[in-house]
Amino acid sequence: MGGLAQVGATLARLKAAREQGQLVPDFDLDLAFELLSGPLYFRLLISHEPLTPAYYDRVLQAVFAGMSPRP
Repeated sequence: MGGLAQVGATLARLKAAREQGQLVPDFDLDLAFELLSGPLYFRLLISHEPLTPAYYDRVLQAVFAGMSPRP
């Protein structure tokens, strides 16, 4: 999948999550995508640390904690 196609697929998944009530209704999906991709690009291009499944999980947990609906 190309870069722009991946962006579109990720934004579509975030939109579906928002529509299903998994994310706060007014969360900016473009910002969510940037929050998810920024740490990965930083590791890949700047720090050269490995991109491991554990790191992906940490990023997802941190980002989605801020986007989840509050009880």
